[in-house]
Amino acid sequence: MNDFDLRVGDIVRFREWDDMAAEFGTVGDSVCVPYHFTREMRYLCGHLAKVRRVSKDDDYDCTEVYLSSCDDDPINVGPFAFSLPMFEPASIAQDFETDDPMLLFSAGEGATP
Repeated sequence: MNDFDLRVGDIVRFREWDDMAAEFGTVGDSVCVPYHFTREMRYLCGHLAKVRRVSKDDDYDCTEVYLSSCDDDPINVGPFAFSLPMFEPASIAQDFETDDPMLLFSAGEGATP
């Protein structure tokens, strides 16, 4: 599900718990993605965050993602470690409802007024 590249400044959405659990399985109170997505992190599901840094973690053979809260969704991302399978791309056009055709045109790639 995570066939996308992250860059600094990208906005991502935390995947829903059930979605990750169905794809990766669980052990105890964690979803089995790299770094584990724990019950304590569940409040993040569905929320947006901004990518601050992306790096390769050779020990876990995964992409480590550093985040900050997003201006449009100010949530505390906590002291957690994150990996790429915990996210899905966030589209501005899908995240904000508006009837303003100029906003949709300027925000959404390929959107038409």
